[in-house]
Amino acid sequence: MAIEHVEGQTEIWIQDILVALLQGLQRPAPLVLETGGFLGHTSLRLLRALEEIGAGKLIVAEWDPD
Repeated sequence: MAIEHVEGQTEIWIQDILVALLQGLQRPAPLVLETGGFLGHTSLRLLRALEEIGAGKLIVAEWDPD
């Protein structure tokens, strides 16, 4: 399922790089901390990569002053 780009979201090519780096780590259960989830598109891509790895944990930290 492709995710359409939304203004203000991380560029799709940057998401691709993050996913490739995560997959290239070759760690049995990586821990990923994402700061700033916005709409969650990058979070979803990272979570899918962790599912492909078969283990790991994703923590998303978002702060909204309002």
